Amino acid sequence: MRIVDRVLKIEKFLGGLKFGVILIVLFALASTVGTFLESYYGTEFAGRVMYKSWPFMLLQFCMFLCIFWATMLRFPYKKRLKGFYVLHAGLLMIFVGSYITYITGVDGQVTLNPKTSTNKIVLQEDQLYVNVEGEDKEGFTLDLPLSGFETSIDQSWRGFNLKRFYPYSEFKLIWVDASDSEMQGSTYRISNPNVSETFTLSLDSESDYPSNTQMGPLAVHYMPEAIGNCFGENNPSGFIVWNLKDKTCFTPESRKMDSLTTKSGNKFLAFKHEGEIVKFFPDFSPMPLDDDFRPVFKHQFRIFS
Repeated sequence: MRIVDRVLKIEKFLGGLKFGVILIVLFALASTVGTFLESYYGTEFAGRVMYKSWPFMLLQFCMFLCIFWATMLRFPYKKRLKGFYVLHAGLLMIFVGSYITYITGVDGQVTLNPKTSTNKIVLQEDQLYVNVEGEDKEGFTLDLPLSGFETSIDQSWRGFNLKRFYPYSEFKLIWVDASDSEMQGSTYRISNPNVSETFTLSLDSESDYPSNTQMGPLAVHYMPEAIGNCFGENNPSGFIVWNLKDKTCFTPESRKMDSLTTKSGNKFLAFKHEGEIVKFFPDFSPMPLDDDFRPVFKHQFRIFS
């Protein structure tokens, strides 16, 4: 009889008003916190931290139990409780639907611009894919945890070790000094409140990246630090010659060189170095040109306009 009495007490507590009020207060507090998180950090972050976390799902499960036992305690059926049965049956269906959505549902975000259609949806799921270029073998795929904070992973694949997952990390650039002045390159990020663009510039003639880029009316040129002092010199021609070999620069005026203009209006500069005539058409290429007017990429000189 003692066991039966304890079971009855548990049933009455689970379906009682006191337990229900406690759950409603906790649910209201959690929903308030979730609303503020969503307002400040976005829907996805609020879902990871609050709405899809195990404490929030446990709270909903407890509310389901409370409503279920409150309904069971009022059986057998009484006509005067018809409204109670209908209301609580509807609440139970909502919680069941919420659980099914949590298990099988897919959350995503669709951006709709004015007067345009789209068939793209951004899923709120993180996945890591690692593939070795040039190999036909299938790469490594890992479904990352649905978390708003740092999470331990401890996974490895062919020497690639994944220790921790940071779903909301701060964007940071780490600068590494180049070992060779001819093999320089840097990554930049230019942004305003509306748009952002990340690009890489390089001075390596064999690199796939250019030394300049055009972003609307903005022209960005990547130049070595060694030529910085030449910008302060008296330079009516507007040209700076950079010597990659000894990491120095000079202006045509500093060596009493004349910059010429061809009949077609193109600027031309030539000087003699170690018995060789170095010819530049700065409007077309920063590289010197050979006798067939082709750029000499391996040459030690560059010119900037």
